[in-house]
Amino acid sequence: MVVVLLGVIAAFGMPNYTRAREKADEREAVANLRMVVHALELYKNRNGGYPGFDMPQAGDINTTLNLGIIEQNMDYNCVVAGADNTCTAVSPYGWQVQYSTATKANGVYCSVAGCPSCPALNCSYAGLYE
Repeated sequence: MVVVLLGVIAAFGMPNYTRAREKADEREAVANLRMVVHALELYKNRNGGYPGFDMPQAGDINTTLNLGIIEQNMDYNCVVAGADNTCTAVSPYGWQVQYSTATKANGVYCSVAGCPSCPALNCSYAGLYE
């Protein structure tokens, strides 16, 4: 009887745990992208321009911009092309958040529908988590 009761409690708790974990990953991704954006601007100010190559992995982003992004579940990448920089954090859950200098006014936004806190496509995180 106790085992059945524990099973029922676990069955109700797992969806809440998964949703909370996904929201935590989302917050981390938004914060990391904001950090990357600021680091790109510092790089530009110090070196007279953005790095002229793609940074396909978090390790490359960390090395080039002297950051300490911890790559847990998210896959980070940046494409730097002249004045148009696009940095993306891709979740294992299927959603992704993005920052692009082309849409700088929006800041970090949900670039694939289904983000936990900002589920609509192109939904901005401006004001969230600040």
